[in-house]
Order: sequence, then structure tokens, then C-alpha cells
Amino acid sequence: MSPSLHLINVSLLILSPQLLAVCVIQWERMKGCRSSVLLFLFWTLAVVCSLVPLRANIQQIIEEGFFTDAMRFILFFVYFSLQLTQLILSCFSDQRPNTDTHTYKKAGY
Repeated sequence: MSPSLHLINVSLLILSPQLLAVCVIQWERMKGCRSSVLLFLFWTLAVVCSLVPLRANIQQIIEEGFFTDAMRFILFFVYFSLQLTQLILSCFSDQRPNTDTHTYKKAGY
């Protein structure tokens, strides 16, 4: 397998759960839900699963130094911090809709 094809496969594997989360958020907003236990569990599981690579990266930095693979470390730490931010933000529910029934009206053009 060529390296570029491997990179595309890994990128799709990483991005597909995030795209699924975006779809679930939009679907629940259309339904009028205020919060999602499913998304909270999703982000909790994502952060818990990322703890193993986080520990491995920290150990590798301690043993080999940061500059051996600095870009990979920086990208992983940014990715992990974004996941942690999403977990914290998923703890807060959206504001209640102005009306009791939450419906979207089709624009008539």
C-alpha cells in the first residue's frame, strides 16, 4: 500500500466519527432536543480511547526528546485538546427553543 493511500485511509478513519457527531447534533436540533446523552458518551469514549496514545506520546517525548517527531506530537496534542474541549462543551445543554413545538419551515421561493 502506498504511503499516500495509507494516509488517506487513516484520515478517513479519524474524521468519520467527527462527521457522525456533527450529523447527530444537527438531527437532534431539528427534532428540538436540548441535550444529547449519546454525544456525551461519544466524546467521553473518544477521550478515554485517546488516553493510551497520549501516554505513549508523552513517554516517547521523555525518552527520545520532543524534536524527533515534533509535528506529529503537536498535531496529536491539538487533536486531543479539541476532543477534551468537545467533551466539556457537551456537558452544557443548548438553550430552550422559544416555542413549545420546534419546527423548521420550508422557505417558499
